[in-house]
Amino acid sequence: FPKRRSSDLSKESHGWRLGIARVLIPLATAQWILAAWLTRARQWFLRGHHFARRSDVVILGCGETGLRIATLIEQLMDRGGSSGGQTSRRARRRILGVDASLTTPEARAFQEKFWLLEAPLDGAEALSSLPLDARRGVVICTGDERRDVALLKRVVEVVKRPVAVVVSVDSDTIPRLCQVAPELSGPYGAGTIQFVHPARLDARLLFQKHPPHVVSAASLRVGGPNRCHIAIVAADGVEALVAQAVRALVYDPAEPLRSTVLIPEAESTARRFFSRFPALTQTPAVWADGAYGKQLPLAHIAFFESSVERIDAHVLRREHELHSIHVVYVVGRDDAETCLLAAETLKVVSTIPAPRPQVIVCLRDGTMGQRLLEPRLEVECLFFLLGAWAAPDAATSELAALLPDAPDQSGPGADTDAERLWRAYGIRPGETWATTQYEAKWWNRLAADHADLKLALLGLTRETAAPELRERLARGDARSWLARLEHRRYVCERMTDGWLLRGEPKVNEFRINPTFVPFDELRPADREKDLRVVDDLVNHLASERVLAGRVQRSVEQDDAPVEHLVDHEL
Repeated sequence: FPKRRSSDLSKESHGWRLGIARVLIPLATAQWILAAWLTRARQWFLRGHHFARRSDVVILGCGETGLRIATLIEQLMDRGGSSGGQTSRRARRRILGVDASLTTPEARAFQEKFWLLEAPLDGAEALSSLPLDARRGVVICTGDERRDVALLKRVVEVVKRPVAVVVSVDSDTIPRLCQVAPELSGPYGAGTIQFVHPARLDARLLFQKHPPHVVSAASLRVGGPNRCHIAIVAADGVEALVAQAVRALVYDPAEPLRSTVLIPEAESTARRFFSRFPALTQTPAVWADGAYGKQLPLAHIAFFESSVERIDAHVLRREHELHSIHVVYVVGRDDAETCLLAAETLKVVSTIPAPRPQVIVCLRDGTMGQRLLEPRLEVECLFFLLGAWAAPDAATSELAALLPDAPDQSGPGADTDAERLWRAYGIRPGETWATTQYEAKWWNRLAADHADLKLALLGLTRETAAPELRERLARGDARSWLARLEHRRYVCERMTDGWLLRGEPKVNEFRINPTFVPFDELRPADREKDLRVVDDLVNHLASERVLAGRVQRSVEQDDAPVEHLVDHEL
């Protein structure tokens, strides 16, 4: 037989593969070209489409936060009409997203529900091609504060009529900038610029839904000492969560909140945290004025090194032995990481002698959390959905100006108690709650939220508060103790936000206040104000909640089932 060369054998063995490649490569190329052409055609169609031009709201930056805001706007638009798909489709068509890329997972998720236009956000093309004067409002949420400020300045410059602008922020830097920047101070003072702080909104809802006094109702009472202790197991971004805990979880006038934080790169995280919130430093010696020594520390915060693979069990056991931990909050950068942290946390907590702390797992979706319930470790584990903002949440007030005109867009329960406080203690002529400034809303929200905590310390629930509250407050010791607690809450809130002690007068623009002194050193008028807050707010909250509960039960019995809002517990 004739000899065959190796090159001939190679050609015969790979010939069928080359034939398939000659067919598939042109097909794949054609598919890629067709997909690119369809994308460009869709963008060209969208630029000239009447739906895109008539959209009420333009969202600049369509990442995870942009999708959450758009979803909430859709819910609020759809709430006034029928619950059918036609109304929902109309609401979606009134929202237009603009992003620099259409290929990111967040942009694809946004495009599945809403219109999405591709345009660079760094230049002026995005704003020049969109008739912003015809819109009801603009949402800016690019994820970068410098880019957000640049876009905010361009929007204010381009738009010739008052248009509501909502900016998503990661800190309180941009709201403070708007107070002093000449081109932004006017619209900000008029209330046309509002801010949504996603991390702070999530932290507020978390401490409303799963606070320590719900877990340990028997151990926290009026008269104290109430040594509240929480632990936070996280992977990143604990600044807003810890700061909100200091503002909201004030249980005793003399016993600061204890917070044990387990996080990777604990040393650098602690430096960054205390530089952002200098009032939370551990020693009063850093303050020049000796009066601060009587108020500090606002909280005992300790950062410990940890990782997703392994949580330091010795730290949790030691801290629990010093002061019993009431709740452990677990939050990661995504659901997969959160579940890994939660599994390790449950294992460690199961080794702590009873009574064990409750574990709250913060998830973004919730589907992965069900597997955490499979191991029976005798540890109480609950879930909280991050970003599940609904109609009665604080985000509704910031987004109210973006909605179609209606007598009451905020709806029942949307900052009701906070708005009532705001009206009771003085408002500027012509100002409304929907257009008031960012800081003023949060001052009143925190004061209103703390009323539930005061009721719990009195041993009362919302249903039983009305008949028993008047009798409990008639006792001078309980009323005085709650007034001291309210003053402590006020000091924690303002000093965490960067306020400083100074003599008269009080100046909100420069964040200086003469009342950051112990309760006994306050002037009689200031002490009377704290007493008034306790009497007015707690009484009103109790009566309003009881009345709302009766009305709700009556509606559920007589009429069709009422559509429930988002429940944060799985």
